[in-house]
Amino acid sequence: MSLSSAESQTPHRILRSYAPVFTTSRYGKPVIQMGRYRFNKSGNTGWKTHWYCVKACMKCKAKIVTKDDEIIEINALHNHQ
Repeated sequence: MSLSSAESQTPHRILRSYAPVFTTSRYGKPVIQMGRYRFNKSGNTGWKTHWYCVKACMKCKAKIVTKDDEIIEINALHNHQ
């Protein structure tokens, strides 16, 4: 897993203890589960896929960027429990 500069903002223990699980929601939509947090697929921008925390409507800024199911960028700073 290759991470951007956001890794320096996130405690390493959080990243190591929650391996990403690519799965689908109960409605068949793609999601990533990382520990107790879920990320919904937002869409593709060129070769990158953006995933946002399911609590984005509550102004949570946590997000993941993937390329071919490999995480290349992560902001794991959630504003909720």
